Amino acid sequence: MRCSYPGPVGWAFGGAALVGSGIFLKHENKKIGKEANSRAFEIEGLIPKVNASKQEVELIEKETIRLADLISSEIQYFQNNAPKDYPGFSQPFKERLAVLINSIHALSQSLKKTVNLKL
Repeated sequence: MRCSYPGPVGWAFGGAALVGSGIFLKHENKKIGKEANSRAFEIEGLIPKVNASKQEVELIEKETIRLADLISSEIQYFQNNAPKDYPGFSQPFKERLAVLINSIHALSQSLKKTVNLKL
C-alpha cells in the first residue's frame, strides 16, 4: 500500500506527528516524574512510623517468647515435682501455681495485642 502523501507533503505530516508526539511524551514524562517524586517523599515520611511499629512488634514478640518460655518451664517443674492433687500442694507450690496462672493470662493478653500502623 502506498502513502497518500508522497514526498515533501508526507514528510511534513510525518515530521509534525513526530514533533507532536515528542511534545506529548515530554509532558507525560514530566507529569509521571512529578507524581513519582511526590510518592517518594510521602513514602520517606512513613519510614519513621514503620520503624516505630517494627520496634513495637519486636517488643511484643520478645515479651511473648519470654512468657511462653516461663510457662513451659513452670509446667515442666509442676509435672516433675508437684503432688498430683491440689490439696497436697504446699504454700510455695500454691504461690508458684498462682504465678503460672498469671503468666498464662499475661501470655493470652500478649497474643491479643495488635500494632496500629497510623499511615
